[in-house]
Amino acid sequence: MNVDGHVGGPTVVLGSSGQTGRGVADALEAHGHNVRRASRRAQWVFDWEDDRTWAPVLTGAHRIYVVLPDRRFDWEGFLGAVSSSG
Repeated sequence: MNVDGHVGGPTVVLGSSGQTGRGVADALEAHGHNVRRASRRAQWVFDWEDDRTWAPVLTGAHRIYVVLPDRRFDWEGFLGAVSSSG
């Protein structure tokens, strides 16, 4: 059970190596939340340009914090990955 009383997986923080994502991940962890940090350079590799990296990061997540890329990306594909990740 997480500190907020919910049973489930971690909060995924996309863009966790950047200033905003890192701050969010740090704050969540400081409050006892289970955080899965994901970025192109993190243990959990997530790359907007490589949809093969999406499912491993998203699977089992309870919540997702998204830092959007600066360019256009496949919203439909990403939301489909979120939907099928459980």
